[in-house]
Amino acid sequence: MAENPLLLAAFRPSQRVERMNMEKNLRSGVRLAALALWFLGVVAMQADRFFADFDDVQNDLGKFEAGQNQNPPPPAVTNDVQGGNSFIRMTWGTTLNLSSLTYDLDTGDGGLFGRVEADFDFRMSGVGDGFGFILLSTEIYGRKEIVPRQGFVGAQVYQEPTALQSLGIGFDFFQGTEGRQELNGNHVSVHFHEKLLQEFDAGPVDLNSGGWIHAKIIARPGGTNSDVSLVLTPQGGQPFTVFTNYVVSDFVAAETRPHFGARSGSFDLGTIDLDNLDINYLEPAPVAFEFGFTNVATVESENPLIYISKVGNSPATVSVNYATADGTALAGDEYQTAAGTISFAPGEDPIKLIPITIIDDSDLEPTRTFSVALTGSSAGTLIGARNVANVAIHDDDDPSFVGKWDPVVRSMPLNAAGGQSSVVAIHLNLLPTGQILLWDRHGSVSGTDGNPRLWDPVTGVFEAAATQDYDLFCAGHALMADGRLFVPGGHILDGMGEVKAAIYDPWSNAWTQLPDMNAGRWYPTATMLANGDMLVEAGTIDIPQDVNRLSQIWQVASGTWKNLTTAEPQHGRFPIWANYYPFMYQAGNGKVFCAGPQQMARWLDISGTGNWEDVAESSLLYRDYGTSVMYADGKILITGGNPPEIYTTTSILGTTATIYPSRVTELIDINEPNPTWRATTPMNSGRRHATATLLPDGKVLVTGGSSSPGFNIHAGAVRWAEIWDPETERWTPLAAAQRYNGYHCNALLLPDGRVVTTGGGHPNPPDAPTAGEAPEFGAEPSAEFYHPSYLFNGARPSITSAPSAVTYGETFYVETPDAANVAKVSWIKLGNTTHAFNQNQRINFLSFTNSAGGIWCAAPDNPYLCTPGHYMMFLLNSNGVPSVASIVRVAMGILSVAEQGSDNLITVTTVPGNNYRVEYTDTLPATGWTTVGTAVSASANTTQVTDVNGASALNRFYRVQQVP
Repeated sequence: MAENPLLLAAFRPSQRVERMNMEKNLRSGVRLAALALWFLGVVAMQADRFFADFDDVQNDLGKFEAGQNQNPPPPAVTNDVQGGNSFIRMTWGTTLNLSSLTYDLDTGDGGLFGRVEADFDFRMSGVGDGFGFILLSTEIYGRKEIVPRQGFVGAQVYQEPTALQSLGIGFDFFQGTEGRQELNGNHVSVHFHEKLLQEFDAGPVDLNSGGWIHAKIIARPGGTNSDVSLVLTPQGGQPFTVFTNYVVSDFVAAETRPHFGARSGSFDLGTIDLDNLDINYLEPAPVAFEFGFTNVATVESENPLIYISKVGNSPATVSVNYATADGTALAGDEYQTAAGTISFAPGEDPIKLIPITIIDDSDLEPTRTFSVALTGSSAGTLIGARNVANVAIHDDDDPSFVGKWDPVVRSMPLNAAGGQSSVVAIHLNLLPTGQILLWDRHGSVSGTDGNPRLWDPVTGVFEAAATQDYDLFCAGHALMADGRLFVPGGHILDGMGEVKAAIYDPWSNAWTQLPDMNAGRWYPTATMLANGDMLVEAGTIDIPQDVNRLSQIWQVASGTWKNLTTAEPQHGRFPIWANYYPFMYQAGNGKVFCAGPQQMARWLDISGTGNWEDVAESSLLYRDYGTSVMYADGKILITGGNPPEIYTTTSILGTTATIYPSRVTELIDINEPNPTWRATTPMNSGRRHATATLLPDGKVLVTGGSSSPGFNIHAGAVRWAEIWDPETERWTPLAAAQRYNGYHCNALLLPDGRVVTTGGGHPNPPDAPTAGEAPEFGAEPSAEFYHPSYLFNGARPSITSAPSAVTYGETFYVETPDAANVAKVSWIKLGNTTHAFNQNQRINFLSFTNSAGGIWCAAPDNPYLCTPGHYMMFLLNSNGVPSVASIVRVAMGILSVAEQGSDNLITVTTVPGNNYRVEYTDTLPATGWTTVGTAVSASANTTQVTDVNGASALNRFYRVQQVP
């Protein structure tokens, strides 16, 4: 007869009597009375229970994994020499050539609980780092299981766990020296969200005795009130309370999954065993209702997005009541009064919108407010603390304040595949020619061809561009110093990246394929370096293998790849690292700064073979499809996005999600010796898939995105834009676009000062309505042009003439009839944007001197702060109105030539650590060039070279080139 698992002893069968006596001792202790009650009353309290004793592998609910990123081996179950029962061997000492194993108990959909109790037996001996137990949060990152590989027949993906937002208990029998001094060689540690909180002495319990030890962990999730307790009982010994009710703030009442891991250490001599896992989910959390956001903003032409969240599960339909109340906004005048009931059936999406209608008018009014309150709920449910939402209505009738959107452009070209689906501009690149190079994705699912098109945003004319023989979808892209477009990576299947890289020449409309990269890259970022080389970072090879961890630099002068091999083993994996379109910036110290979307910002030292270094943590675990911009020299903004709640599911289009896109905006100044993130005013709406765009006046425009939980939800469309002012650090709502720009949308600043937004879809939002929407059922093969408010604030300055190219540090002349009124000169790099991040934009403000008929401007002298390439140069007057930009190329070159005696002293713009060659010719056009001296190894931003006897030549012309 099968044993009742509720009565199964924690130790080997021969020791059950001893265990029963131990339980009597537990009951006699007043301090452990609660534990005794659990043993007596577990059946009555139990809401969910999962047990594994390893005696029967077939009914074991767990998943095993040996080493990192390997397919799971057969369960490593070993017979006990004493009783014949089985246990799992987490490390094998010298028996097997493996030093670690992780194990998950697949608990199913346990729901939300206010108390979790875990009982298990373990034993450790030898040399090793220890043993750990984690309650993995599946609220954010999904379940660990083997799932079908999307796009492959019969292929599977083994999903790794993450400890983010998870509670961990470590049993440490080694006193390490890994950057810190541990308490001792016999201690227990408490971790939350991958951070060590506290270490406790294990006291009389010898963790490395080799004997079985029973652990009882009681975790009580509950936000700021959550805590954890631990009792250890050695075989034949007395219970020892290691800690009780230790507070672990922010451990939420989410479904959790038990995970075990162990490592025997560098000598592979440790042995760690595990048995009798008994996990109980008790005291189910009651259903509660609350608002997703307690402060909501909208503009007059848009209804507010007021979300109700249902937390917890119920076998029956539950409901909550709501009602509006006046503030400075009056019902019937600014909004329609509303009161009603929102119901949630079992299994239904736990997030719903309250229908509130704003009354639009043409009157110019200040911001008005009203509120919506939760007034009651069905029996047995609760109303949470977030029970009032305050709504702000911003006027959007004055274009000089909020800007204006043009009518939707519906003339996008048709795809060749299928012939009915119009192109969605998923990748958007402004070229030095003034044209935009864009492309969709290849894919029969959407009937798309993925072929590049050229678009003139002034005339609206489209024409076919040269194509590649592979799919450029999900590649990276950034303009090179000479104006050609550098495109690494691409698409084989979702998650599987191309190994290829190519360069597009906008003047000849031709592609040049480069030598292959080390491996494929899907979602990589391309970053222009100060010397004109191109850094390629991240992107996935394939989801099972995960990120391409080798950062590579395309060396323009030699036409070869440089591999940052030392940095490669330091590179982690998602979500601790940004594998997908990381926010990369060339920094003033010569390194490259990775601002996100992962929580920890990092330096990448690109000198030699590379090195990664942690810098500072921002507030969010991950900003999946958030956005970022460097809004001034070394000053970076991140905003929006959210932890990718459904990243590990087989479909990224699910709507049953609970994590809201963030409004939180954070800033960091990487010019400081020890940069740290700081919070600034949050956006007026949370957004996922929004894009940040630099404007000529230095402000940051954010457009598009959804504020709804879930990957790409049409119902949460945030159509109105908002703008951030770096002087006040405040966000202001602006006019609303007509279309939803969500997943795969873009935004680009144009030379005429407008911003063009495109795209959304392919794949399309799962909840997009079909009636009255695009014929592609939610795709956005459209564009909209936004006129910022500065275009409605008076006459624009004009540029009569400007140089097409300047050298670093050069003083150059710009002819303008408005010289006396020029108050600011800025230039912004031509944009290359996709997937919520512009990989090429950056801004500089130029010093200048007014003169009659024009202004003298000084180009920046530091290539680290102003990387080479093409910029849109704007003149702004005292009203902040910009001119139509002139496109100016800034490059390295001859800064000055000075005659000194019989020599010419030539000052050359350089980047430290790179070689340059100065050459001369006596006639132009040149029939040949002669090298001046030897190649220069630069140690500063400028370098001087002497041309012996150069001054005696009648004419001498110089040029500088970078050499391998």
